[in-house]
Amino acid sequence: QVKVQNETNCLSDVARGGFVKSLEQIGILSVLNTENQGVTYAVPKQAILKRGWLNDDGYYQWVVEVPYRISLDGRRRGSIDVKMVMLIKRVSLNWREDGIWVETYSVKPVSAAK
Repeated sequence: QVKVQNETNCLSDVARGGFVKSLEQIGILSVLNTENQGVTYAVPKQAILKRGWLNDDGYYQWVVEVPYRISLDGRRRGSIDVKMVMLIKRVSLNWREDGIWVETYSVKPVSAAK
């Protein structure tokens, strides 16, 4: 869990917490441990722009959905189809070098991601 949080540098604190909480809720973090010693990977599909608008600060922001499959190959094997939903904001280059900030982030199983 700490490693997941440390490797999500483009996420706000709220988004990072939502991301980790989402992975806990769908059971991914419970299988990512030294006992299972596997490789976890995600295969994304085409991103879907659900909404885009200009915010009050004069920057654009977007709601983006990315369907993908998370697979685990190790002592335990399996996969789950999920949908990642993000609120992405364009921000000042003085604030973020790449000008992009992920404000909120969640991952849900496809069956529950409606």
